[in-house]
Amino acid sequence: MDVYRSEFMKQNHQPSIIKKLSLILMSALALSLSGLHAASEQSDAKQEKIVYSSNKISLEQVPLKELNATSLGNMVGLLGIEYTAIGDDYLAAKMPVNHKTRQLMGQLHGGASVVLAETVGTMAANLVVDRTQYVCVGISIHASHMRKVIAGRNVYVYAVATPLHIGKSTQVWQIKITDDQKQLVCASQLTVRVLDKR
Repeated sequence: MDVYRSEFMKQNHQPSIIKKLSLILMSALALSLSGLHAASEQSDAKQEKIVYSSNKISLEQVPLKELNATSLGNMVGLLGIEYTAIGDDYLAAKMPVNHKTRQLMGQLHGGASVVLAETVGTMAANLVVDRTQYVCVGISIHASHMRKVIAGRNVYVYAVATPLHIGKSTQVWQIKITDDQKQLVCASQLTVRVLDKR
């Protein structure tokens, strides 16, 4: 009889227990999801606060002659990249479109554009930090090529790097490359890591 009664209890009361547990679990899940949504909104708000603002950083005003001296004997110098202007929140450079930077079809090589973008972005990143203590190195770059540039005599492309995010351990820079008519040739985004030299 006791066996029958316990079997009866299992069969008749188990569904209500499962229903109760299901309701509890569903309520917990709903609370958890609303908490995640709130946390996501807070995270988005935090991200908005740390995005670059021009009054938060200043590039060290190094003479262009000194910056261009760093290009001697490496790829930057070989491609003819030259720093042309430096401001509080940007660094600019130019690169010739010639036999060294063109591809087989006689147009600016996409890889040369990427070299220019990473060169200007990385140098700009290093001008934000104390270079006696830190060094910035590129860890990721994305480039979108918009327009062709035909190689020729006195043909240049121009790059301007501006910061999107300046953090303690990483920085993100936007680099826009334009042609002689100021048309967008390539848009790049460079992420650099800030390393402690000590």
